[in-house]
Amino acid sequence: MLDDQNESSVERIYWRNVIAMIISWTVWIPFQSACWIYFQAFLKELHITPFQIALISFTGTITLALMRIPGGYLTDKVGRRKIIIILTYIVVFDYLIYAYASNFQVVLIATLISSLALLYQPALSAIVADSLPKTKRGKGYLLVNTLTSLASIASPLIALWALEIFNGNILSAQRYLYILAFGSGMIAAIVRTILLQETLARNKIDAIREPFREILSGYFDVSKFVVRKLRNIIILNLIISFTLGLTYLSQYYTLYYLLVPPDIWSIAVLVSNITFFIISFPLGFLTDKIGRRIPLVFGTISVSIQLWLMALAPIGKAIPFLYTWSIIGAVGWAVSSIVIPAIEADLLPIEIRGRAYAILSLFWDFSFAFSQIIGGFLYENYGARIPFLVASIMVVPSIYFSITIKETLKLKKE
Repeated sequence: MLDDQNESSVERIYWRNVIAMIISWTVWIPFQSACWIYFQAFLKELHITPFQIALISFTGTITLALMRIPGGYLTDKVGRRKIIIILTYIVVFDYLIYAYASNFQVVLIATLISSLALLYQPALSAIVADSLPKTKRGKGYLLVNTLTSLASIASPLIALWALEIFNGNILSAQRYLYILAFGSGMIAAIVRTILLQETLARNKIDAIREPFREILSGYFDVSKFVVRKLRNIIILNLIISFTLGLTYLSQYYTLYYLLVPPDIWSIAVLVSNITFFIISFPLGFLTDKIGRRIPLVFGTISVSIQLWLMALAPIGKAIPFLYTWSIIGAVGWAVSSIVIPAIEADLLPIEIRGRAYAILSLFWDFSFAFSQIIGGFLYENYGARIPFLVASIMVVPSIYFSITIKETLKLKKE
């Protein structure tokens, strides 16, 4: 009877964490996402070139990748909650720097600060994975992602509304959006401070007394486990992240090369968000019913089709292509948000998840970062369409690797 009561108590704590993350993301994400709708257009207004835009993102991505190593270690050593709360406040205040940025250097500094602070991402991944029982993970990730995506549906309309308020002045509209992201972020940070509870058992939280050599040794052991158990997932992520990096300038490409009007761009993002929300429901249930692999294959095919449509869209007549690739691409986005995290959580023991997520993210980030530089260089020196053509060819093998991934739903329950 006592065991049942303890189990019930743990269950309440875990669902409390899920609720805390949903509330904080729901409040913050609409304004965070709105800041990205015209981000590259904002940088262009600051006279930042396509290659410099790619360089900013490259610098931020590499910094974030390196920060995930100590972030993953701290997640497994001092717990999830403390890291999440402290660094959430730093990310929030960084939006004020973006709001008053006037040139390439200031944007680069703001990007570096946010990337340093985002070392809490392994803790975010770990606390959600810890809080979801294995048999409910597909539906759990469905709940988290659909509710937060429902909130983010409004982000293109928020960005468009800001643009209209300032009569099409992208600089003023973007600065206003950053102020809104700061305000909503403060609310999210307070919610996390009040509601989040630690998921890592106190007897598994070690004092940080290990020398750096032992820290690296621990990561080396975890990395061997990750590579052995998730090899094909890693290869699949490397392919997809590389193609996404090559096409990082898709907003710039769509607005300034394909000549799509800014309001149409916002509507296309809205269509993508709605599609993601709709497809997430059946995908989450299918992931727990028929397994992870079939939805994964479907998602990689969708990403391939999306990239081909982007590469072949005609100048001045790209709107039908834009709407089509927005819908199809949302399917791939849903898969990466629901199916892949479910597979990773199935295969990773709770005591190494923080470091494991850091290692998995490291593979993704380095691939994404270096392909951004390549994409920016190709865009500026060989033509706007070239990075998209290269990406559309490179993404095809991802279909094969998604087929080779073994089903994880039928593994022995935790």
